[in-house]
Amino acid sequence: MDSGRPSISIIALEQKAFVTVREMFESTDSVELTYHNWSHTEKVYRDALLICNALQISPEQTSAIGISALFHDLGHFQCDAGHEAVGAQMAVDFLSHNQSHVYINEISENILTTAMGVSPTTIGQQILKDADLLYIAEPHFLEIAELLRQEWAIRRGIAFNEHDWLLSNLHFLSAHEFYTPYAYDKYNAQKQRNIEHIKHLLA
Repeated sequence: MDSGRPSISIIALEQKAFVTVREMFESTDSVELTYHNWSHTEKVYRDALLICNALQISPEQTSAIGISALFHDLGHFQCDAGHEAVGAQMAVDFLSHNQSHVYINEISENILTTAMGVSPTTIGQQILKDADLLYIAEPHFLEIAELLRQEWAIRRGIAFNEHDWLLSNLHFLSAHEFYTPYAYDKYNAQKQRNIEHIKHLLA
């Protein structure tokens, strides 16, 4: 329902979302989120903007994708399983409160698509999906993955031994695919090197 207040542009709202989400992470006791924290969220946000720039996405859609990245893991404050739906609703509430309705469905669907096993169907979803998992193409991938291992031990009660953890990551990286040509061209080679490194550690 229109309250009579003018809509805030999606570009201006992106900056407001950045501050809002950062403050939520800083003010929330999320010590158990050793991986899904502000550091991860900000990296996904920056990587999403990088891919948008490389693909010459419009400023408005870039901001919509940026907001999607900022909210994509906020649901972890409430739950582990199903956190995507919670984060999507938090984004919807934020957008509705700020009188910005144009991109609500797009941003919500972007966030929902970050769930494991969901294939992206739009360029925005593809960009966010790639940005969310670019850590697998970092040279220090296993150091970053260790933070996820710690988080799962705390939140899920899953304690992997070293062999099983390496094997799990090998399966994950081997099954993973990049969706945007930019991400594939820039990061797939390092991902393959990471796969070979894990195989070496398992040998």
